[in-house]
Amino acid sequence: MGSFRDAAKVKVPPNDPVDMATLAQQMKLSRPVSLRTLITDLNASPPDSVLFNSGQLGPSTTTGQAFVGFTIAGGVSYQGSVHESGFIGHKYTFAMAVYNYRDASGKVFVFLKHGTIGGTVDAFDSRDDSWSESNFDPLISQQWDSIKTSGWYANLYVDTDAGQVLQLVADVLLVAISAVVVLFLAYPSTSCHKAMDEEGNAMLRCDGGEN
Repeated sequence: MGSFRDAAKVKVPPNDPVDMATLAQQMKLSRPVSLRTLITDLNASPPDSVLFNSGQLGPSTTTGQAFVGFTIAGGVSYQGSVHESGFIGHKYTFAMAVYNYRDASGKVFVFLKHGTIGGTVDAFDSRDDSWSESNFDPLISQQWDSIKTSGWYANLYVDTDAGQVLQLVADVLLVAISAVVVLFLAYPSTSCHKAMDEEGNAMLRCDGGEN
């Protein structure tokens, strides 16, 4: 059956105090409730989760929607899809950020997905692209109370030139989110860092990943 503390992890972050009466009320169990019954019900319950939905976005003939999901246990997923309905295909980057999901230094994690979708004249590129990536991060459990009520940011960037798309993303993210850590679930070899251009302006420089 396991311990009460272990069973409660689906509802309570690891370092938070566990209160039997509060959990029973949260799970809508009739009182009085036995410890055995509460543990059994907790073991059968899915982990608490929160889903951030970008809604349908589309700056042009390219449209798409993405989701970032978290579980109290530390799971995180990034998934979505993009469609091209126009004559000419595009390169795209879909960006999402949940403001209260931060690294140890306080920088916000940003989820990015790059891709190419074809238009009417593109015989070899599909009009549709989709992705579903997942990861685990113990910081999520530690930040759970703030993550589940967090504000969020989402945008779909489109151009015919991949380099222009990435630079546009970098410029906008530096304005929207003052300090960022870019999290590429699809392309973990990509790294981004804050830099200065020749005129001393802040910029986000990204290298590696998939072209």
